Amino acid sequence: MNYIAGNKNKVAVVGIGLRLPGNSNSPQEFWNNIKNKFDGVVDIPKERLSENFYNIGYVASNKAGLLDLNEWVYFDPLFFGIKPSDAETMDPQQRMLLKVTYEALEDAHIKPTDIRGSNTSVYIGCYSLDYKSQLVNDGPYLLQSTASYEIANRISHTFDFRGPSMTLDTACSSSINAFSLGFKSIECGDNDLSIVGGVGMIFNNGMLEYLTTIGALSPDGRCKTFDASANGFARSEGCTILVLKNLDKAIVDGDTIYSVVESVNSNSDGNYEKENFNSPSSMAQVENIKSALSKGNIDPSDIYYFECHGTGTITGDKMETKALSIVFKDNHSPDHPLYIGSVKSNIGHTEATSGACSIAKACLMLKYRSLAPNIHFNTPSPNIDFKNWNLSVVTECQPFPTDKKILIGINSFGITGSNGCIILSEYNSNSHHNNKNSNNNNISNSNNLLIPLSSNSKESLNRYQSLIFDKEFVHQVADKLDFNDFSKYHILSKPTNYTQRSVINSDSNWDSFSKSSTINSGEKEIITNMFNININPYVVFVYCGQGPQWNQMGADLYLKHKIFKDTIDTIDLQLSKHFGYSIWEKLFNTNDEESIHDPLLAQPSMFLFQCALTELFKQWDVNPNIITGHSFGEITSLYYSGLISLSSACKVIYERARLQHTTIGSGRMLAISLSESDFNKKYRQQYLNIEIACFNSHNSIVITGVESILQEIKSKLQ
Repeated sequence: MNYIAGNKNKVAVVGIGLRLPGNSNSPQEFWNNIKNKFDGVVDIPKERLSENFYNIGYVASNKAGLLDLNEWVYFDPLFFGIKPSDAETMDPQQRMLLKVTYEALEDAHIKPTDIRGSNTSVYIGCYSLDYKSQLVNDGPYLLQSTASYEIANRISHTFDFRGPSMTLDTACSSSINAFSLGFKSIECGDNDLSIVGGVGMIFNNGMLEYLTTIGALSPDGRCKTFDASANGFARSEGCTILVLKNLDKAIVDGDTIYSVVESVNSNSDGNYEKENFNSPSSMAQVENIKSALSKGNIDPSDIYYFECHGTGTITGDKMETKALSIVFKDNHSPDHPLYIGSVKSNIGHTEATSGACSIAKACLMLKYRSLAPNIHFNTPSPNIDFKNWNLSVVTECQPFPTDKKILIGINSFGITGSNGCIILSEYNSNSHHNNKNSNNNNISNSNNLLIPLSSNSKESLNRYQSLIFDKEFVHQVADKLDFNDFSKYHILSKPTNYTQRSVINSDSNWDSFSKSSTINSGEKEIITNMFNININPYVVFVYCGQGPQWNQMGADLYLKHKIFKDTIDTIDLQLSKHFGYSIWEKLFNTNDEESIHDPLLAQPSMFLFQCALTELFKQWDVNPNIITGHSFGEITSLYYSGLISLSSACKVIYERARLQHTTIGSGRMLAISLSESDFNKKYRQQYLNIEIACFNSHNSIVITGVESILQEIKSKLQ
């Protein structure tokens, strides 16, 4: 895998999705857990595996890092366009991958509909066949729907990704090798986007028995990485997906960039100083790490931290730290050691998924600029010369230094000898213009927010609303997540165009969120999948005529939204050249009910308000396909269609308002719910001086004339 190219694209990690032990079901939850030293290993429940295997000594431990069983069971096949009958026979790992891939794309602010049919590549590490081994009768169809070759292609088929798609099994280095392939497909220009990661589940005792036999399973069910009491690892299950993207495109698209991939390398032990077929080779890992540094043109002294494979086996930890010492001890020092740790101390060994878990942890440390603690490290292992090797295990959260760019290495190796090394660096967003983020800076500037929600079914929408409005949920997240970040997540990341929709009208704080009002799309139950949606519905702006204006109209928006204020100020300046005074100031300071209906104030105020609202909607990416206007609103529609200039529009508004002002007291208008023929039959002969001013519809007209006569007609109609 030592690919060399002339023109190499840089690669970024832009999205993370995961399901990991300890209820780590999102990047934020995972980060909160690891920084708070959580331990995700639990006793294996009876409904998962029989305890008899442990009681009679077939397996060394009755503990594992497990997901909630419902995470494997719950699945909405219709949402992914899969027939329920087909979903029944699918390997749960495939279902899990679809859910987590969707969430990783959400995290990356990438709509699945936008990349359908693209050359996006998919590389997934997996070797668990526990579900398949549990099936009593393997029919021909079951045999295929549980095969490992379906794992990656299930993602490609469901999301319609047409780049390379492969399931990898290199044991515990499967997902880091998947990452390497995804990186290289973007680096060489074959793809701009790649979905990489791993998945594994525990539903069978077979692997537990094997690991007990070779002495790899910890009797007390903990990965005590680098500790003197280390005696093996705890098995774990989970799923981690990472979205890789061409860095230049990620910058242009304004993506959130977790990290930049500086280099990758993979190799094999061969038979290089190996004790046996299964044992790791320190020297092969040394060569692999050196190759990764060389390919990235990286000075070893620049590596600040290494996320180790760190299973907690005596042999594995010793071999790995020895390899690190050979590469780094002479370019680090006691004052500036190489910091090391392993996420396996928190969640156990997720095996084929472990490399992706380590990368996710490294990305989150880079995002939050802090090292996360390694737990279960109390007494340094006597097999590791920490002092002379200049290695230091991280045991507390440790903020990054501010005077240097941070680089992190990730090491992973599989039983029998497949090794992988990744080097990531932090992304300096200050050196690049971020379009997406800069366009949405005003989201948090308001004291009142509209938060859109959308789902494929009414039941799903109601469940989600119940979840986020629950006081316990609010209490749990209020001190961990800023409310404006919560709002931005729903506005920028969550889908808003599924058929079942609602909008939350909320103050911009957690205190009153549970009391927020909601507006739902309707009671009709329509179920869609994630692709059967109207991506670009036609938007029509209708600019109304004089009538609905009120005193101090738009004052709140003027104070809270810069684009609204700037538009008002710009157009008010143009109007003042004709009117001789500020329309906005007069509108803002008028309190009587008569002046607001005078054309000299009403019409220019309506124009100000309509233009400012249009610009505000455009900032929110709400752009009209069709523009039309009614009565006075025709002027605004002419301006926004490009048929007249702003200066011309202001001149027309002034002359129209001035002339209409001279007619005040000479007549009035009355809208009535009658057709022309009905009005003529009932009232024409009696009221010859009344004219029909306009036709609103086939059964609605506006009549005009002397006010007293109009009042008489109004009384008769009532």
